[in-house]
Amino acid sequence: MDDIQKLLNEWDMFDGAIVQHGFTEYNRDYRLFIEILPLREDGTLHPVEYLFRGCMEAHYMTVVPAFAVYMNDTLIDFEKYEEAYKNSPDSVDGFVWGV
Repeated sequence: MDDIQKLLNEWDMFDGAIVQHGFTEYNRDYRLFIEILPLREDGTLHPVEYLFRGCMEAHYMTVVPAFAVYMNDTLIDFEKYEEAYKNSPDSVDGFVWGV
């Protein structure tokens, strides 16, 4: 629990994005990849990798309500989303995941 509190104190994750998470290939540790503020000089979010060592169990949940989860695979790839929107703006209703 101390590791989680340290992470929250050290980094401002408001309006950031969890871009990947999961157990390591050897299943002892849990890795979290996030992009957070402050922005880098090029205007992109600052990438952070955090390793929870000795994590035997992990639970997570989303705060996105079920009605807002669109199962349109166009919304998981920003380039596909842009192309679909350019061709037919009304055909893509939702937000791109991981933005």
